[in-house]
Amino acid sequence: MKTFLSLLAMFLTAATPLHAEPPDTNDFLLPSIFASGMVLQRDREIPVWGWASPGEKITVTFAGKVTRAVAGPDGRWEVALAAMPSNRKGRILTVKAASGAKRELDNVVVGDVWLLAGQSNMGIPVSETDGGADAAAQADYPWLCAFGQWPFQGASPQRARDVVGGTWSVCSPFTAGSISAVGFYFARSLQPSVDVPIGLVGTAMGGTWIESWIDSETQAPMKEAEIYRQMCADPAFPSEGQFRLPGALYNGKVAPLAPMALRGVIWYQGEGNASPPLNTVYDTMLTTLIRRWREDFQQPELQETR
Repeated sequence: MKTFLSLLAMFLTAATPLHAEPPDTNDFLLPSIFASGMVLQRDREIPVWGWASPGEKITVTFAGKVTRAVAGPDGRWEVALAAMPSNRKGRILTVKAASGAKRELDNVVVGDVWLLAGQSNMGIPVSETDGGADAAAQADYPWLCAFGQWPFQGASPQRARDVVGGTWSVCSPFTAGSISAVGFYFARSLQPSVDVPIGLVGTAMGGTWIESWIDSETQAPMKEAEIYRQMCADPAFPSEGQFRLPGALYNGKVAPLAPMALRGVIWYQGEGNASPPLNTVYDTMLTTLIRRWREDFQQPELQETR
């Protein structure tokens, strides 16, 4: 069952982020989530998108199937690959423009994709956990691939088109130490029961409030509430770094990944909202976040368990 796992973060770290610059819509581009070594979600329609010159005809080929689209006036195009079963064999995903521009993504597999979000405890790598060095040394797991963004960067005042520094890597003794420990141990315990490739897509940033992970437009109606006015009156609320602005991390680290197909989301945050008045509305904010992310990723069946 698709699940939305909610955990409480236990401590936080401060960071100074940068914002993601949108790419030139006249260039032939793919978001960084679409790259060699990626995992596509099994058993559901898979959106693939990018940018090209307005009106450019685009052809996407994968697993013997061809899908076509035309770039809109803003240069954005999107196709939907038909749902397919899991497959460990790496195949080539080709995106080609009528002008001749082409991208070939090697070693693309099909399995389960999990989005990892939240604050510091979600971001803590395997190398910094008890027993992490031994766990990493044994982690020759070709079935596990992790997508990481540049740490402590990515906040944006507007919705960005791509994340900052996103790259995929296969889990090995050389790379496991840098993977989110929560994601790593979750995937390791899950693998025997699913026996499919697993992709972990990291977005976490330490020291953050849930308000940063929900778009400001969705939060706008809440600003009329007295509790929200109290929050905004707190000098720390908008001023302790751009990454704490309402919607900043949603804009730069989550929205650019939508509407990629997911198995589920692991949410590990709460310590940043542990003190009043933030804690008095956390349940409402978490419900709002879940609803909005379900809409963005076009997966209304994603469920929350605590």
